[in-house]
Amino acid sequence: MPADTKTIDELLRISDAILQAICSQDAETLSLYLTDDFVLLSGDVRQGREAFLEGVGAAQFTALEAAFESIQVEPLGTTAVVAGVQRVDVEQGSEVLMSRASFTDVFVRD
Repeated sequence: MPADTKTIDELLRISDAILQAICSQDAETLSLYLTDDFVLLSGDVRQGREAFLEGVGAAQFTALEAAFESIQVEPLGTTAVVAGVQRVDVEQGSEVLMSRASFTDVFVRD
C-alpha cells in the first residue's frame, strides 16, 4: 500500500525543522521534537537528550546554509524511518567548510 502523502509531508517538514534548529543552535525549538528517551548514535558517540541539546547550544560555528542532498521517508504504521544525506555550509573562524553527513532518524507517533 502506498504511503500516506500527508504523513510523508509532515515528516519532511519536521526533518527540515530539526535540521534548521540544529544549524541555528536553537536548542529550545529542537527540544520540542525530541522525546525524553532520545538517543543520538554517531560512531562511538552515544548522547542522551540533555547532552545533545547542550552540545547544540554550545556549538562553535555559524551555519550559512543547510539542506538535504537526498532524503527518503518510510512510514511503517506508527513508526517511520527518515534517512538521507544532509549538507551544511559552516563558518568556523575565518574558514568556510562544507559538512556532509548521512543520517537515519526514527520517528514514533504517540
